[in-house]
Amino acid sequence: MFKQTLKYIGWFLLSLFIILNLVLGWYGVSSVFLTAIVYALSWKLGSMLLVRLFNNGEYRKRITLLFTSLLVSLFMGELALRYVFKINLSRQEMNGSFFYFFPYGKPELENLFRKLGHKEPDLRLSNHVPYWEEMNECDEFKYWHRYNSLGLRGKDPSKDTAKINIVGLGDSYTEGVGTPEDSTWLQLVENNLNQVRRGQLKKIQCINGGIMGNEPIAEYIILKELLLPYKPRVVILAVNCTDISDIVELGGWERFNNNHRKIPWYAYIY
Repeated sequence: MFKQTLKYIGWFLLSLFIILNLVLGWYGVSSVFLTAIVYALSWKLGSMLLVRLFNNGEYRKRITLLFTSLLVSLFMGELALRYVFKINLSRQEMNGSFFYFFPYGKPELENLFRKLGHKEPDLRLSNHVPYWEEMNECDEFKYWHRYNSLGLRGKDPSKDTAKINIVGLGDSYTEGVGTPEDSTWLQLVENNLNQVRRGQLKKIQCINGGIMGNEPIAEYIILKELLLPYKPRVVILAVNCTDISDIVELGGWERFNNNHRKIPWYAYIY
């Protein structure tokens, strides 16, 4: 009885694991787990089909062996390309992410998390959950990222009118992925300018509006909705080539309406 119960629990947990990975895959989040599940399901369905197609037991056994060998070879080849030769990896995977996010499903998944994480979410915003802390690490670095009441990296900005505010917008370079909080380029600008202006009444305050993965459209919304109330004297927009490819992949303003472009069928195969 105890073994039977453990068996049922094991099958339940395995089914839950498979369903979770398939749902994540529907939203465009895949990993080696989803790859293994797809191959396993393909083998199971293929084997059932071969049983129906071939009556000769010996012939069916040989075809099944050939089919199994093909699937195993493809699976091992994919593992080698992903983890040994590291060919055609996405930017997230090259940065050490266990998961691959394809661009079509990512906005819908982010919106789901924002609905769960924010009481009054603005789904156009790409900021983090206020006062969230997370460890950002890979082979090259390991730093804590602490987010303020705006969901942006760094301490809470002051609304003191005696300060001259400079806002920096950008992606991971501006947020400071790979650097401690006191060494982001905006913090260094603030330190250097205040050093140069020593003795003057108005201090410089640099507000970090950078979010990893952001591009100009998302950055504009961060500026308009979160940072304009601080009446910045200067706004610096940091742009690199990935910002252009991000807009190509994600789309422009249309991603914020209900008519987001349809996901092509071949994207799921990829």
